[in-house]
Amino acid sequence: MGAARPFTLIAYGYDLGGFESRTWKVTETNQHGHLDVPWLVDDEFEACSAAHLENVTGRRLDELGVEFLCYGTSLLNHDWVLAAAGDYVVTEQERHALKEQQCDAWDDALARVLPLLGFTPLQPAPAWLELAAWL
Repeated sequence: MGAARPFTLIAYGYDLGGFESRTWKVTETNQHGHLDVPWLVDDEFEACSAAHLENVTGRRLDELGVEFLCYGTSLLNHDWVLAAAGDYVVTEQERHALKEQQCDAWDDALARVLPLLGFTPLQPAPAWLELAAWL
């Protein structure tokens, strides 16, 4: 396995925070700052969130028009973005090409999924995010 490389995550959506920063950026946290939703088991955010959404909707994440993308410097403990669009880029050209995209359905997809997860983000609205990621 090769060494981790630095990328920039460009994503349209909500920064949810997570395990690396030890800060969840949603209101659904307990007194210790840990994510407090009934579907999360053993801090397995990615698997549990996808399974929960499939259980309540009968559809996979990609069918709902969203995805979870990880970011941060740790290969084990990530922070997360709920994104309607996003990718990991290296060049400025890739960054600009991605951010030129826009789809009116993105806000709707994000708005439909947030209450299904039981999340109220601290971020007031979806936005283009640029975050460091080591993959």
